[in-house]
Amino acid sequence: MKRILFFACSIAMLQISAQQQVVQAPKSLDQAAPYLKKNLLGNEVLATQPILPASKKSAAALTTIGETYYDLQTNGSVDNRITYDTATGEVGAIWTGSLGADPFNDRGGFYNFSNGSTWGSKPTSRIESVRTGWPSLVRTSVSEFVVAHDFGTYTLVTNVRATNGTGAWTQSTSLASTSIRPVWPRAAVGGASNKTVHVIAVSDPDVNLKGFDGAMMYWRSTDGGYTWGIQDSLLPGIDTALFSGFGGDQYAIDAHDSIVAVAIFNDFEASFLLKSTDNGDTWTKTEFWTTGLVDYDPTAAGSVSDVNNDAIIDTVESTDNSGDVIIDNNGLVHVFFGRQRYLDDDPLVDANFSYFPFTNGIFYWNENSTAATLITGAPDLDADGVLGITANTEIAQYFQSLSTFPNAGIDANNNLFLVYSALNELEFSGSQFFNKIYAISSRDGGATWSDGRELTAGIPNVECVFPSLARDVNDKYRLIFQLDGEPGLAVRGDLDPPGLNEIIYLDTDTASNIGLNEFDIDKGEVSSLYPNPAANEVSMNISIKLAGEYQIEISNMAGVLVKRIDLGNLGTGMLSESVNLENLNAGVYIVSLRSGEYSSSKRLIIQ
Repeated sequence: MKRILFFACSIAMLQISAQQQVVQAPKSLDQAAPYLKKNLLGNEVLATQPILPASKKSAAALTTIGETYYDLQTNGSVDNRITYDTATGEVGAIWTGSLGADPFNDRGGFYNFSNGSTWGSKPTSRIESVRTGWPSLVRTSVSEFVVAHDFGTYTLVTNVRATNGTGAWTQSTSLASTSIRPVWPRAAVGGASNKTVHVIAVSDPDVNLKGFDGAMMYWRSTDGGYTWGIQDSLLPGIDTALFSGFGGDQYAIDAHDSIVAVAIFNDFEASFLLKSTDNGDTWTKTEFWTTGLVDYDPTAAGSVSDVNNDAIIDTVESTDNSGDVIIDNNGLVHVFFGRQRYLDDDPLVDANFSYFPFTNGIFYWNENSTAATLITGAPDLDADGVLGITANTEIAQYFQSLSTFPNAGIDANNNLFLVYSALNELEFSGSQFFNKIYAISSRDGGATWSDGRELTAGIPNVECVFPSLARDVNDKYRLIFQLDGEPGLAVRGDLDPPGLNEIIYLDTDTASNIGLNEFDIDKGEVSSLYPNPAANEVSMNISIKLAGEYQIEISNMAGVLVKRIDLGNLGTGMLSESVNLENLNAGVYIVSLRSGEYSSSKRLIIQ
């Protein structure tokens, strides 16, 4: 059944006040596409798919800490998968891994550990004795704790040990009763002496539980994950009259001392925060995004996204189901989520709804906000005012925003840090754009945010997705992510042939924001190209702001250098240059002004 709030449309419009400009793809691509994302249940068999050889590219100076053929790390929000001890420098990391590509029978939590200077060998097996997925890792003052799910028996599998990074794990399936059928868990640590483990998960969305097709459940341990005082508890304040149910990974959790925060990132229904100030005993609910649709199931008979009952089907702006939540040192909750637009215009039973693949942007909200604000997105790298996508097929099918998977951290001075994955319009596989990892920060509690900085600029033309940032930050971003030689996934979406993916650990300085190219000096730029599109020749105006040796390089969208012009030693000022294009095929190219490691680029179309 569909229920509608008539006044909510105006509220949603107020929430689109951007703090900085986030560009979109050309308006001609503002088209809906089938939203075919499924919450995979762990039974993926790819027997008809060829298995690709290890075609991955070297991660340069980054550290490869593991490998996996199974390439779906989340359906929405990224788990807590990395821990960092600011006192010892120790880092723990976990991911969903499998080294048997078909049908991933060895899938589970693959774990690695660094003592602060050296990582262990790449793991060759999961830590669990049964096939699992979606591990979440935390370290308490008395334990190291992992929770994952087992779809074979619909149970949560926990592993706990007393010493971080070493010793045998003690495994248990007693956390949740099998009648709950819990899946896609998340964990956070807080409470007195940092010993309380909070776990959330959703019940199997295919089985109605407590009135929900997917109920939000909660568990609590006050002794580091060894025993559980709260089990199988329905998170309060979520009314069946408002919500039809919840899907996998559309939520995040954080804890700090006695404060616990759970953020739910919906699509057609409202997105909201549940906050407890008494270590999970009681909770309050606050909506941070309202669409106007309530108790809405897009697969139910007669359902269409008509927000205000005017018989006109509406496009709904909401979250892309990916987000993160973090509690600062003053107890204030901060929420981040990817932007997405949806349309349900088919009233048939079980019809798929649609999403808009070119949608770009990450929103930010905190408890003092009057509305969520747009703070970053996939960057306009060639400064032409639009993302250079020419067809929706050029976007890898994660069914997310062009900027997505936000993951947050905080330091002792209450500075906020955010990493996310976003499309890079200057790196193209030949058929799809690559996604890279970017970072922004706020030094004033979220009032203002730095420009984006690409953290993976040293490894061009590879896919970098699913970043998980260590919550505790000091001098560096410390994160893991998945690296692939091809955009998209093998187990859903594009259904690429499975290949070996790298799990990368990256740490890099947070002391300053130094721009998308990671250089703090703007040496110059190609200020204009004309004509564009061009045929046999293109002219360019070049602005030099710092004297030095310069070159013009033209590369195709696969990153192959096709032409280079040495401009010599130039002083500051303006100059013009004409370049012959007769030997270049028609297509899209990148024109870059280079000086040492500095570069500034624009897009050129050759007809």
